[in-house]
Amino acid sequence: MKKVKCVSAQNWEDLTIGKNYDVLKESRHCLQVVDDDGYTDWFYNSNFEIIKDSVVDNVIEQFKERSETGISKYGTTMDRKDLSPLQWLQHLQEELMDATLYVEKLKKTL
Repeated sequence: MKKVKCVSAQNWEDLTIGKNYDVLKESRHCLQVVDDDGYTDWFYNSNFEIIKDSVVDNVIEQFKERSETGISKYGTTMDRKDLSPLQWLQHLQEELMDATLYVEKLKKTL
């Protein structure tokens, strides 16, 4: 669920500034939000900023870059249908084995 923070008040709702909400519905100009107490209301989109997690955003960007690299290198995506479930498991196992080696290498440097 999208989280937003109220950054400006509309009319009398000064108490909403700085408060965080979950977005229930979104229209072109308005958001229907709910607070921690279950109170819902409609507000103008411009009164809110989306709460983002920079760590998650960074990982998502890395996934996108890795996907582009994979498409360029292998000419296919993870949607490919030419591998069996057992082959996918084999790929996973090999990747996890590599990860274990990276962990062991780093442990030796500490």
